[in-house]
Amino acid sequence: MLKNKLEHTPYSVINFIRENGTQVSFKKNEYIYQATDQREYIYLILNGQVVISRSFENGKEFAMKLLSTFGLFGSTEIYPLQPTYQNDAQARSDVVLVKMDTEVFERSVLEDQVLTYEWIQWLQIDNTRKESRIRDLFQCGKKGSLYSTLIRLSNSYGLTIDGGILLDISLTNQELANFTGSSREVMNRMLNELVKLNIISIDRKKITLHNIDYLRQEISCEECISSICRIE
Repeated sequence: MLKNKLEHTPYSVINFIRENGTQVSFKKNEYIYQATDQREYIYLILNGQVVISRSFENGKEFAMKLLSTFGLFGSTEIYPLQPTYQNDAQARSDVVLVKMDTEVFERSVLEDQVLTYEWIQWLQIDNTRKESRIRDLFQCGKKGSLYSTLIRLSNSYGLTIDGGILLDISLTNQELANFTGSSREVMNRMLNELVKLNIISIDRKKITLHNIDYLRQEISCEECISSICRIE
């Protein structure tokens, strides 16, 4: 059974952007925007995947979100304090998006009670997701961060199959390393340990979780609701 990707999604906001925005396309690996670019648009994904990440001066990259259909990103805050984007948005595959001018979006949301309510709720959920990811990274270390990331991926892209939960998305070890703040070499070792323990298996870059309870116990998982414990 495919887990519901649309849980707590602001349907009215999505429909408004789809009907009033401008459709644009980007090729795989192309940047939609980068940190320090001027905030201009909010984006909605119609098809494809986008990675939201932050790069540091030492060359390391920390991936924060892996978004797919109906994912929202860009200038999502109402009256943001910073005039520029604070992260990078890169197409993980060929993507089709709808973009809307930030000022138009802000004005429309604030003039419509339904849009206002849905957007405030979405912002609260999004902020809680960010806080929980940062907490896991600093409190659980690299291994715990990997376990947390696998659990989040299961809620976003998991398929229940015989013997476990298949993460229905192909991920390289480098991509997983970016989500956990570790190196590819460290990620290789941690994944191999889990394979040897039969906690996971990997086939063609797709991971199956055979014992998700083990991952939860190792990080003293608080069992957040699935709308919070996600990778979007």
